[in-house]
Amino acid sequence: SFKTVKVKILEKDFLRFMGEKIDVRLYKAIDGLKEFCGVLCDYKDGDFTVTLLNGKDITVNIKAASYIRPHIDF
Repeated sequence: SFKTVKVKILEKDFLRFMGEKIDVRLYKAIDGLKEFCGVLCDYKDGDFTVTLLNGKDITVNIKAASYIRPHIDF
């Protein structure tokens, strides 16, 4: 059977990608957004802030995100 592997994201991972574009998908929508791309601009105590491409900031708890990964431009 297929098993899902949950990777633990550490603070050092957020610090490494600070200022970079990331893709985020949430378990539950926040402000009408469930999936978005933006620039990682802050991380503190399990909450991270992403500046969306339209300039709006969204703060999300890490436990609310189903995935967080670096954005790849083609």
